[in-house]
Amino acid sequence: HPERYPNPGAAHPERYRYPERQPERHPERHPERQSERQSERYPEAEPLPGNPLPAASNRHVVSVEEEEELGTGVFTYSTDARETCERNQGQCSQYAYCADYSSGFCCHCHSGYYGNGRQCLVEGTTQRVNGKVNGKLVVGASRTPVEIRNADLHAYVVVSDGRAYTAISHIPESVGWALQPLSAIGGLFGWLFALQQPGFKNGFSVAGAKFIRNVDITFYPGNERLNIIQVAQGLDTQSYLSVIMEIEGQLPVIPRGASVQIQPYREVYHRSNSVITSKANREYSVLSSDGETQTLRYDLRQNITYHDCEHSLRTFPTTQQLNVARVFVLYDQKEKAVRYAMTNEIGSVEDDLKPEHVNPCYDGSHDCDVSAQCFPGSEQAYICRCAEGYQGDGKVCTDIDECADGGHYRCGSHATCLNLPGLYRCECHHGYQFAEDGRTCVLVDKCAEGRCHPAATCYNIPGSFVCQCNPGYEGDGLQCRPESAGRPKTACEQERERVQTQFSPRGSRPYSGNYVPQCDDAGKFRPQQCHQSEGQCWCVDTWGREIDGTRTYPGSNAPQCGLPVTPDHEMTACEHQRERLQAEYSSRGDRPHFTIHIPQCDEHGNFRPVQCHTNRNQCWCVDKWGREVPGTRKPSGMDQPRCGLPAPTERPKTACEMQRESTSTEFGPHGSRPHMGSYVTQCDDEGNYIPLQCHSSTGQCWCVDDWGREIPGTKSLSGFVPPQCGPLVPTERPKTAC
Repeated sequence: HPERYPNPGAAHPERYRYPERQPERHPERHPERQSERQSERYPEAEPLPGNPLPAASNRHVVSVEEEEELGTGVFTYSTDARETCERNQGQCSQYAYCADYSSGFCCHCHSGYYGNGRQCLVEGTTQRVNGKVNGKLVVGASRTPVEIRNADLHAYVVVSDGRAYTAISHIPESVGWALQPLSAIGGLFGWLFALQQPGFKNGFSVAGAKFIRNVDITFYPGNERLNIIQVAQGLDTQSYLSVIMEIEGQLPVIPRGASVQIQPYREVYHRSNSVITSKANREYSVLSSDGETQTLRYDLRQNITYHDCEHSLRTFPTTQQLNVARVFVLYDQKEKAVRYAMTNEIGSVEDDLKPEHVNPCYDGSHDCDVSAQCFPGSEQAYICRCAEGYQGDGKVCTDIDECADGGHYRCGSHATCLNLPGLYRCECHHGYQFAEDGRTCVLVDKCAEGRCHPAATCYNIPGSFVCQCNPGYEGDGLQCRPESAGRPKTACEQERERVQTQFSPRGSRPYSGNYVPQCDDAGKFRPQQCHQSEGQCWCVDTWGREIDGTRTYPGSNAPQCGLPVTPDHEMTACEHQRERLQAEYSSRGDRPHFTIHIPQCDEHGNFRPVQCHTNRNQCWCVDKWGREVPGTRKPSGMDQPRCGLPAPTERPKTACEMQRESTSTEFGPHGSRPHMGSYVTQCDDEGNYIPLQCHSSTGQCWCVDDWGREIPGTKSLSGFVPPQCGPLVPTERPKTAC
């Protein structure tokens, strides 16, 4: 593979054999300040916005504006509460200066550096990127997704010539070949650090090191859909960029051993306030191992959201063209790595970039439903067909509920059918798991753990198992011994035999879920008894009767039984009440737990937060006085109530976050990953609506007010420059339902 490629999976990227970083330069002064008065560190007056200079931290900042229309030479001095450099120290990079403007402040990199002012890098120095990749991918007609977990992402960019190398390691072969056409993954780093033509800026000079890139890709002719999200999280201590990436969707099949070739291409990027959009049609050729070549294509739409400083004047065009050449893609079967390499340059838009006539299926101008596939015909003709899992005429498609009949036919027994947009999912019941066919649910083999005695037989039951000693042996199944001859059976052995001889329809084995007493070598009841199916344990007396208050439940420590108890403190209210009830009913010969609840105390004598009635199979919460907390009682078969746990304290969700969550959680098992083609509301860090909202699939953008309502007349169509959305203007709150 090409020279200077990153080593996939390397834990320390600094060990790559790359040229060392150039020493960072610290200019003693800015070119803007060079004047006849070089001996002065700062000028006496604040410059006008047209010629910004940094504000000193030890002086009061005053903005000066001349009343030009009056022609009187009058200057207006203002000391309003606007955001200034003095009030926002530390917001700019250490290699940048801060400039005050009439509406706020902005950061600008020093000469010899490039970036957005908040993050700056030394010009010409090679740049590295480290990150992780997660996602789920389906290849071809397969219904089984391949999961990618924390795959290593490394990139190395030779900034001086715009050459970017990207490698993703730990990629299984089942998806590695199919990932080759996605040069857009490494294309992000090519755009970020592209060679800049005079008067134009690459991605890092515009967006810096903190942004979100969302890419939607549709492959033709199979109409497979894929979504990529790349989040830049800033620069680390070595000035390397950190990126996390999520990828989910379908990929067309690339034959094993096939290579992919991508010809040079061009992309046009449109910039507006805090968002950059782009769309493209890209061709790639697949050369199979037998020499056959097939040319395919895909449609790509992307938007990049970032923090823009709107106070300063723009010094570069809002539309720029990225020229990409020498594209190289490869799946390294031996190292399980996908590699991308390309040379990038950003500059002016060429007139012949887009053909005059493009089929609507290719440029997105068709009127097919977002859940439909567009099939191009001759010239401008096309056909809309609803995607699999949807029904309709192609222009209006609705989801097919595959689980409407209960899902028994699709999922089989011991499974639940869950309907999702365009598809369905089967989930096995408790104690069951999917077989190799991915559809049939089979009983989890708990017996495979080998917890029964070698002279015992193990029986699987839903969610647990039962051990039974083989003929000629006796015991609880966990411990078995040869049957003793001559000695009469004890009460424990008789009770055990009675339970075991209640044969099920399948032969001599106990019913699933039955409790079988456990006896020691002498035939006496073991002090500690446990229910193997339910995971509960308790203490018993010499007659096998349960000692109230000793029962424990799954997830807690088993009780300490058969040990003498010597109280080392005065009896608490719980202990007094427990002793009184036990004495009262013992004198009458009754089993206490059959008639009334005996309170359970902890090791300190306090009431346990969860109280359970062992006979009625009910549990509830109590306060520190042992009084039941209303509304917490739960019957047998339900999860125990959560008692004594503090309520979570977190900021309540805003309207924007609730709307985003409702959209995201309608789809898929991940919650945060919406269905391809769906519009997802965009919120800022504080949960407010971002002024500019964009639909990543249709390419449309529009402005919203502070309640998330679209501002009429601001929507831009696909391919046009997004609207200019300023700061949110307070509007009247919409009326509530009440």
